[in-house]
Amino acid sequence: MGRRALVAALTVLLAAAVLGACASDRSAQPASGGRSTTTSKPAAAPSGSCRRANGGAGGAIGDHAVGRADRTVVDTSRATVAPQSLADRAAPSRTLPLVVLYPAKGSGDTSGAATAGAAPSTDGPFPLLVHSHGLGGWGDERIETLARWASAGYVVVAPTFPLSSRSSDPSDLANQPADVSFVVQQIRAAAASGSDVLHGLVRADCVALSGHSLGGGTAMSAAYDTCCTSIHPDAVVDIAGVLVDRTPTAQLSDMAPIPVLLVHGDADQRVPYAQSERKVQLLHGPTWFLTFTGGGHSDMFTPPRSTVLDEAVVAFLDAQLQGSPGRLEELPRVVQASGLATLQVLAQR
Repeated sequence: MGRRALVAALTVLLAAAVLGACASDRSAQPASGGRSTTTSKPAAAPSGSCRRANGGAGGAIGDHAVGRADRTVVDTSRATVAPQSLADRAAPSRTLPLVVLYPAKGSGDTSGAATAGAAPSTDGPFPLLVHSHGLGGWGDERIETLARWASAGYVVVAPTFPLSSRSSDPSDLANQPADVSFVVQQIRAAAASGSDVLHGLVRADCVALSGHSLGGGTAMSAAYDTCCTSIHPDAVVDIAGVLVDRTPTAQLSDMAPIPVLLVHGDADQRVPYAQSERKVQLLHGPTWFLTFTGGGHSDMFTPPRSTVLDEAVVAFLDAQLQGSPGRLEELPRVVQASGLATLQVLAQR
């Protein structure tokens, strides 16, 4: 199947599967405040990979206070080609507002609070996690969840995509993995700049991708698509993500054996649970499959399920990016004790 035909087919499939599915609170508005804008073409990625065997100490949720820095990056090398229904969003470039959450100085907590402009922690540098929102969502849609992950010792960056944000049109999915790649490159460049708040705060060689719903498909595609080889992700977290094989020459079954945490509710009426079951069959790297019994499409972000989600994500990231596997080894017991979910652990195949 040719690329255009594949994208067209995916658009029809995704429109049926996730139409209006991803944003949990459309009435919420993103926080405003001081924003910086970076306009540039993609930067070169550094060499090296995340040194997972360094025996690092993984952090617990609430170990750090969390700071927030909003900024905007603009990829001038690619256009925003909008369908007729979103014609007002067409542009000669792709503009990506970012919410950046980072470990900060001071006492942390588990509330998911973040303080704009807080002084960065001096305990870094920290691994980078780029999180992709779902259809109709936006960068800080899951701000409290993302802040809790940041409080465990991660720099979490959440872009707002040009067309799938606050929209029911999934047709831009084919372009979002390259957006993720561009964001990673720009964060790496910012971390290398002595004048940026992120300077010295981010481990440029240590990157994970995550996403929910359409964003889960975006994160998974960015991990193996040929558009995005500069990312070099060390782990992927796919939460109720759509099943996507968007590059004809690179299917999920051909994906490098990157560790993956799949999360899905088995009563999801928007993105069928069967899509994650199929991923389990296709992926051949080490895979953890967290199933929320009776769970829907988005309720893993609210208590009591959110506690299990947070524990699973941080345990997984600590093992893959911090060289600290203890919590991941304990995760089956934690999940079983919750009575809310089950966990399958599949070795590399």
